[in-house]
Amino acid sequence: MAIAPVPAVWIGKPRWPLPDQVSSGELQRIALVRVLLLQPVLLVADEPTSRLDPITQQETIDLLAECLADLGCALVLVTHDAAIAGNIASRVLTLDAPPSSMR
Repeated sequence: MAIAPVPAVWIGKPRWPLPDQVSSGELQRIALVRVLLLQPVLLVADEPTSRLDPITQQETIDLLAECLADLGCALVLVTHDAAIAGNIASRVLTLDAPPSSMR
């Protein structure tokens, strides 16, 4: 089984930080890389870019879409950001709670 190449931009410049020196955004990108190395057929991602700035968020979503296409992997993306869902999804399911349940 071949290991899929991982875009270096996801992790950043090579360095060996201590665990407390890794940002939450870097941790999210590292988690995505670790999962993609397994070459899944289905990836369920719950807010995978929620702690990233808007530019890095879009770059990460674009790279994720490219890697998933290369792997032939399906994605179930859970997000509160309709723009991100619209940019990557072929189908979007929106869930809204009825007003009476908001008590």
